[in-house]
Amino acid sequence: MPPHLLLMQSSGAISACGEEQQAINSSYGDRLMRLCKAKGRTAMFHCWEQVSEIVEPSPMRGGSLGGIVKYTNAIVEYEDGTVDSVTAEDIVFLDTSKLFSKLDKEIAKWELRQNGA
Repeated sequence: MPPHLLLMQSSGAISACGEEQQAINSSYGDRLMRLCKAKGRTAMFHCWEQVSEIVEPSPMRGGSLGGIVKYTNAIVEYEDGTVDSVTAEDIVFLDTSKLFSKLDKEIAKWELRQNGA
């Protein structure tokens, strides 16, 4: 199986991080808690949530027919323990370069094994 599939956790996040982050993760089982900035504040990412809102039809002639609007938010926990739902645009992961570096190494190892080396 390709390493990018092996590195996936049940939360959908890639598991590749430093010792400090691993210590945090170990207290939450297999869920990967990623350090991030949300709305400019340091936070821990918990998961993604899918939000759906019903839009009523407009009473105006030629107005909207109504329907469902769907979007994705991130659930984050700030340093003071408060939890927030923020838009995907409002979150920046702080460990991305480490994750991709480890993933690149794992892919290279996997490709060597596939080529019989």
